[in-house]
Amino acid sequence: MTIQKFVRAYKIFVGYTKPMATRTKKQRTRIEDIRRVELIEAAHRIFLRDGLKGLTTTRICHEAGMSQGILTYYFKDKDQVLFEMVRYANRVLMDAVVVNLRKAETRWD
Repeated sequence: MTIQKFVRAYKIFVGYTKPMATRTKKQRTRIEDIRRVELIEAAHRIFLRDGLKGLTTTRICHEAGMSQGILTYYFKDKDQVLFEMVRYANRVLMDAVVVNLRKAETRWD
């Protein structure tokens, strides 16, 4: 038994944390959504800093602090990561536009 498994078992025993199987579907979905967004944000940062040539799956995983397996669990290939990154950037831009439109006093501001 590794030390990590022992620590996890001890935490479960003393009630510090729940076993993985007892997490609800809603909790798992929320964690998965958070991980997806973290990977997309990491890809976005790399793209802004290094361009398309610098955007590799290995660098995305390193930037997000996750393993290659997690990336392939959430995205089938690099093209899907790029597509989601563009959707994310578009959403951020549209949110900023909506905020500025709501602040405008007239339609010409």
